[in-house]
Amino acid sequence: MSDSGTSACRHKQRRRVSYRRYWILALLLFFAVKCTAKTCQQASASSPCSANEAAGLHNASLTVYIEPSRTLVRQTVSVAAGRALSYNFPLIQGTLLVAKFQVSGGANDKIKVWLLDALNYQRYLSKQQFSYFQGTSGIVQNTSKCVFRVPQTGIYFLVLDNSGAWLLPRTVQLYVYGILPAAPSETVELQRNLGVSLGSLGELFVFPSFRIEVKHCGVENAFSNPNITVCTELVESLVDKHLDQAVAFVLLHELGHSLMRLWGQPMFDNEDDADQFATVFLILAKQEQTALQAAQWYASQTSEQEALAKLWLDDRHAVSPQRARNIFHWLNQPGDLVQRWFRVFVPNMQTSALLQLLSDSDVRINKEMVRAELRARGCLQ
Repeated sequence: MSDSGTSACRHKQRRRVSYRRYWILALLLFFAVKCTAKTCQQASASSPCSANEAAGLHNASLTVYIEPSRTLVRQTVSVAAGRALSYNFPLIQGTLLVAKFQVSGGANDKIKVWLLDALNYQRYLSKQQFSYFQGTSGIVQNTSKCVFRVPQTGIYFLVLDNSGAWLLPRTVQLYVYGILPAAPSETVELQRNLGVSLGSLGELFVFPSFRIEVKHCGVENAFSNPNITVCTELVESLVDKHLDQAVAFVLLHELGHSLMRLWGQPMFDNEDDADQFATVFLILAKQEQTALQAAQWYASQTSEQEALAKLWLDDRHAVSPQRARNIFHWLNQPGDLVQRWFRVFVPNMQTSALLQLLSDSDVRINKEMVRAELRARGCLQ
């Protein structure tokens, strides 16, 4: 019997630091965009556009929700024949514990799983009769998922038991996380800071309010409808690959879908256009490295496996290597891309942001287009 719970906890702690590092990057990114567009200063109350501001051009906001979860184990392990592997977790009452298993090996891809409290774990070790939690213990074959509501605060043990096998090991892909009954202070602070940072988008663009959520979805993905969901599984996968910045590109891609939908743009569900939105946003924010890292991620995907998956999932994205080539092309020739997207951005920008653009030294800004929009709003003669 080997107990690897302690090492699992150290692994979890390292990943949480990386996860937080991504959100710090996201905060910096949006502050960079905000200040690049020079919207850090508001139009004065004496501006001829004050009536437009009062008419609702400033009523753009979004809210942020971060699921109060903790990843406990996320690894692939081999359990030798006749042996068991155990993990221990301190859990508080009301936590929703989720455990996912994918088992392979032996003649039947099976392994026994036990979820035990501290007393019954000691009985298990002593080969005495023990009790286990119903619905979260027993034989697991192939792929399985268990959900358990923690009845009281304490130490809980998850055991992968291959003691019944004589010869062959079992390989188990194990993913265990807990959704806490209340958000800890660090999650509350992170949610507030990200909300404030992303709220600066409302000083740049006009849009109806929507919501951004970061939570477990069961898949490595992100969605927009126009509320945005970024799956924790995708964030963790990218962080594991040291591609933290690619998550910012994913968020901007989904923001592209949401804003284009809310602005009534016919290409709101076009995946290439959403990639373009993310890329041009990063170009204007002088954050091209983030787009390059996203292209690196796309280029690393296995196109054959991905193409087969798209046949089953009806995925409208281009195959990832093509998406990588697109991003490299746009970064190398940004002129036409910026001009195209300015025609989308300008009619949907806050008046104060348009006024600030007139004094921006960036030669890529089409000042005549900005003046035409301001004249249409009655802000210029």
